[in-house]
Amino acid sequence: MSNSAATFTVNPFPNGVDDRARFRELFGTVAISAGSYPANGIPVTQIDSDPYGSNAPVWLEMQGVSGYVFIYDPTHVTIRIFESAGSAAPLTEVSTTTPSGVVSDTIAFRCTLLRANK
Repeated sequence: MSNSAATFTVNPFPNGVDDRARFRELFGTVAISAGSYPANGIPVTQIDSDPYGSNAPVWLEMQGVSGYVFIYDPTHVTIRIFESAGSAAPLTEVSTTTPSGVVSDTIAFRCTLLRANK
């Protein structure tokens, strides 16, 4: 089984992109494919084709409706997925296989990229 992947779709104009002098802010949805859940999370690949180039996200937040918690890991440039371990227990990271609830979830994202030099 191949690893799960994240596919980002930026909302259309005027709700998807906010260009500022140093930062580019993106809004949209992310779909996560079925597959194995990689160690350290699902890699974040290029989110948008900035005409000036861009770096890894400075900030990335995601909100789904299925109850899973999505956290951006800037050290590994990955999305880590957490679920409830039971009542009054801390969240635990999913393991082995990406849950079907994540694959079918509607996940919104907000991402801030540091723009490269113009």
